[in-house]
This record gives sequence, C-alpha cells and structure tokens, in this order.
Amino acid sequence: MIELKGLELAETISKDFVSGIDYTTIANMKPFLTQSGASKLAQGFGYKADLVDLREYNTDGGECRITVVLEIKDVETDKVITGAVGTWDSAERGSSERQRGMQMAYKRAYVMGIRYATYSHELFTQDEDIVQAIEQKAKEPTSHIDEETGEKTIVPIEMLFNETKKALVFNKFGDKVKGKTVQECLAISDVKGMMNWMLNLGSDPSKLDYQGNKEKPISSELRAHIVAEIKKASGVSDKPDTPDIDMDAERQAETWQ
Repeated sequence: MIELKGLELAETISKDFVSGIDYTTIANMKPFLTQSGASKLAQGFGYKADLVDLREYNTDGGECRITVVLEIKDVETDKVITGAVGTWDSAERGSSERQRGMQMAYKRAYVMGIRYATYSHELFTQDEDIVQAIEQKAKEPTSHIDEETGEKTIVPIEMLFNETKKALVFNKFGDKVKGKTVQECLAISDVKGMMNWMLNLGSDPSKLDYQGNKEKPISSELRAHIVAEIKKASGVSDKPDTPDIDMDAERQAETWQ
C-alpha cells in the first residue's frame, strides 16, 4: 500500500513536469528523467542525497573512471531510503574533463537513486546521456592486452579476441566467417570473397541492407585489419601503410572473389 501511495505521489508531481527540462523523450521508450525532474520529485517526497563515496581510478585501457556513491535519505528522519551509484568514463564521446566527469557521475547516481526512492522508475527510465554513452561505447573498438607480453591489440567492434587462437575472429557477418580469423577466411575459396565485400560495404549509396536501410561501411579498425591481413597473405613487406599499398591490397581482394 505504501508503494502505491508513493507511485501516486510521483504521478501527481510529474504532471507539472516540463518536457525538455524535467524529462526528455525518444520514440518507443519511456521518458528520461533529468536532474531537474529528479530534484522536484525529491522535494515533493522530502528526500535529500548525501555523498557517501567518490572514487577515481584508471582502467586497464588507461581511461579515467569516476564513481559516485549516494544515499537517498528522508530529510526529517535522516533515514536511508535507498542507495545509488553513478559512473563516468573519460572515453565517453571523446571527453576527458575531470570536473565534468564528477558532475556527470553525481547526476547519474542522483537520478537513479531518486527514481527508485520515489517509485518513479515506473514512469521514467534512466537518464538519456547514459543511453547515449552506452550506444556510443558499443560503436567504439575495444582493446586486448596480452598478460604475458603486454602487447595491446585493437579489437574492431565486428570482432572478438579469441584466447585459444590468440587472434581476432569475426563475431558478425554470419556463420561463414563467425569465429574465423581473416587469414582463415582468405584460405577458404567460397569465403575469401567476403573480405572484399566487407571492404566495399557502404561504397554504393543505392545499396540497402537486409533490413532495407542504407548499407553501412565497416569500422575503420576492421578495414585496417583486413587490409593488413591481405598484405600478409600477398607477401607484402611489413612497412608503414601508404594509400598505394592499401589500394593494392583491396585490389588483391577483388581477385579472390
């Protein structure tokens, strides 16, 4: 019964919310609660946020990560209603500003904590910038660091690092290439042509993918990896890339279709 009253109170408060200030919207998703909206809910419920911990450290990839831990409390009784955690990574959209990171981590913790303390998670989803950060992160390559040698390998978003093979393998583009390295694909007569197909994805504006959308090119990291592997298969010496070498490698791929 208390939860129902809480949700009803949250609904009553949110009726006066202003779109674009207290919440934002994206098609086919719950509205995103902003810090402004969270503050109005906190005031209506009589809640406050106390900082419990602020942690700052570097990730294995060399990025700065900031974590903020909050307690959402009742203003009158000082009773803890719930806890909340918010994080920020300096890799987000190319930002490395430390002060901004602290503000973003705090905001994320605050919005999350208030959403759950006021039952408004039934009405609103997580803050929009978190979704944007997740989507952006999914579009970025990761890296694998060999524990023995310390060698760092850039992992394109279309691939995974296979510990058994100690090499990059495809995790997209279907069963023909899934789990295989570029070199393994080049060695199979009915698969090697797919390397050229990948290199040419998105080059023709009129071509559509299987969902009817404009065909998208592969990531620059995958393109560089395929070209490098084609050079190896073609016996090209390992020297700094030039446009001519890259073009020769791509032309070589065309002959393997």
